[in-house]
Amino acid sequence: MRKRITSILLVLATIITIFAVLPVGAFAHTHRYGAWYVYKAATCTEEGESRRLCNVCEEYQTRVIKKFGHSFTVWTTDVPSDCEMYGTQKRRCNRCHIQEERQSPSLTHRWGLWCTTRAATCKEAGEQTRECSRCGKKDFRPITKKDHKWSGWTVTVASTCTVAGKQTRSCSTCDSTETVDASLANHTYGSWTTTLNAACTTTGSRERFCSVCQYRDEGKIAALGHRDEDADGICDVCEQPTNFQWSFLKCCAEHESDGANVFVRFFCFMRQLFSKSIFGVDIFVKK
Repeated sequence: MRKRITSILLVLATIITIFAVLPVGAFAHTHRYGAWYVYKAATCTEEGESRRLCNVCEEYQTRVIKKFGHSFTVWTTDVPSDCEMYGTQKRRCNRCHIQEERQSPSLTHRWGLWCTTRAATCKEAGEQTRECSRCGKKDFRPITKKDHKWSGWTVTVASTCTVAGKQTRSCSTCDSTETVDASLANHTYGSWTTTLNAACTTTGSRERFCSVCQYRDEGKIAALGHRDEDADGICDVCEQPTNFQWSFLKCCAEHESDGANVFVRFFCFMRQLFSKSIFGVDIFVKK
């Protein structure tokens, strides 16, 4: 009995040794795969994996299961927008229940018409108001104040030639008044008095005084100009030539008939020009 058991054990050991020594492909076979089964389920954001096993050697094959992507619901309002604040909207994935949120745009005011709540006057500006029909907010804007309706200026303090007076005007709409300085009055002058007589070629001067403040006003007297009644080119008043060129030509013409040379004619002209004495000798005397 022991010999038979020993023989069986030796046979089994021999078979095991043979399988251990032989290469893997020594007993190759055709795989007989079973059905595909989901090894790792796909999600909205991750790929999955499916496998199938060989019924003989239990070797398996794999293939990718594509990720599904989210299946969101429609956007729903979580916090409503108003005229000045943004709101929020949300949606949820039907598969993984992940939630997304976004900002919804603010609304615009629905303003009503402008209504005058305080009329403008001469003293202060007015105000207009309008209201939003959505949120009830009020908006304000000023109305420019009106101009005063001034009366004419009335002199309250008379002016003099040295001190300004006062003049006032008032608004016919409100009780406002305005006072300003009046213009100075004109001086009350007396008659002109000559202080320096005018000559043929020089101006004179004159003066007059205000009878109220004694202010002195000065004026000029225009030059009288030459007077040559005998038409000899020499002024009858100041004995100066009235026309330089005309006097010289006349002098030359007078002495040309006498046969006088140029030197004589020149001295004749100098006599008319100066009518003065030279070195105490009265050689240029008007005839």
